[in-house]
Amino acid sequence: MKLNKIQCTLKKEVINQFREILREGELYSISRFTVVPNIGAAKVVKHRYKLLFQFDTEVIRIFDVEFPEASYSLETVESVVQMGQYSVYLIDVMGFLISVRDYSNIELDDEKKFKLVLIQLYTNGSYLTCNLFENFLTKIRLALMNVVSQPPIILLQSVKVKIYEGKIVVQNVIDCSKIMINPDISEAVCFITRLDPSESYFINSITLGNEFIIADVDDDFVNLSMNRSIKKLRENDADGFFNVVAKIKSICNNFDWWYYSCVCGYPFEIFRSHFSCSECGRKIKSAVKKYRVLVDVENATGSARFVLYDRSAALLFRKKLIEVLRDLDVEQSV
Repeated sequence: MKLNKIQCTLKKEVINQFREILREGELYSISRFTVVPNIGAAKVVKHRYKLLFQFDTEVIRIFDVEFPEASYSLETVESVVQMGQYSVYLIDVMGFLISVRDYSNIELDDEKKFKLVLIQLYTNGSYLTCNLFENFLTKIRLALMNVVSQPPIILLQSVKVKIYEGKIVVQNVIDCSKIMINPDISEAVCFITRLDPSESYFINSITLGNEFIIADVDDDFVNLSMNRSIKKLRENDADGFFNVVAKIKSICNNFDWWYYSCVCGYPFEIFRSHFSCSECGRKIKSAVKKYRVLVDVENATGSARFVLYDRSAALLFRKKLIEVLRDLDVEQSV
């Protein structure tokens, strides 16, 4: 079934009539409405028409009907940055959260004061600034406090593209835009699996304080003071991050070489429908497949067995896991 979206507008005269009837995520049969051209300052979807509710519009909730979940009109961070102009349509955009700044009592042109949260999204070398009015900071703080192995994935729904000081930014529409953090949806799984493995998407440090949250993205920085030989590494009795130079003797192929993880980044051994993530506590509908490869290495001081997780293995094989699995499916089908 091909899904499509159309904007539905309720004028203030009829809002109270339907306020208690309509619930987000539910399925309805709607009749006796008006179809008009989709014009206006903010177009929610790319459709030439929109629907207008009238006083005699009939809305009936439908039960026990199989219907696909809503899709998203997703733009990448890269494509938004390259737009170069205002967009007459509201968009959805997804990226890794790497910076948050909170500004209280921002005064707009009409002298009303708002709280502004300025965040930055990052994907494959591109950065996008997002101006969010309303109280989004609490959600974002909690997301960064629970970081596992990657920055939180942010999905902004129905935001508008603007130009500020010569740069593309996105801004929420009050009472319309929404924010989802580590969304458990298939689009988030595709987002993770299609990342360029040569781009780092790990948080190296998080600074909390003075209402600022900053997550540093550092691709190839190496701290030479953390270099260790295999012998010294074996003698070490504390957890830590170290650099080792060694030759890969062999790749162990008698172990499982990939694993499941939650969208939040937390790994788990078995994936079942509606499995609970022990890190973020949510029921998981969509899981991400990631590399976990065992290799035997050696240098002049000894030998050891290392585990290469997602990005490191992708750099070694020069292939994303999704590409390897696709090639295996092709081979097995021949």
